[in-house]
Amino acid sequence: SWGRVAASLALAFSCFWVTLLVLKFTSPDQYEKLYPLGAFILSLGTFVGSLYWISKRYETIQKQAEKKEEDPKP
Repeated sequence: SWGRVAASLALAFSCFWVTLLVLKFTSPDQYEKLYPLGAFILSLGTFVGSLYWISKRYETIQKQAEKKEEDPKP
C-alpha cells in the first residue's frame, strides 16, 4: 500500500540525513559533495508527500460527499 511506501521512503530519507550530519563533522569535503543531493531528495520527498496528502484528503472529501448523497437528512 502507499502508506508502507511512504513510511519506507521517510525512513530512507532520515537515514540519508543522519549520514549527512555525521559526514559534516567527520568528512566535510564529502558533506559538501552530498549536500546538494540531500537538498534535492528532501525537496522531492516534500513534494511527493504533499501530493499523497492532497490525494488522500480529496478521497476523504469525495467519500463524505457520496455518503451525504446516499443519506439525505430530512
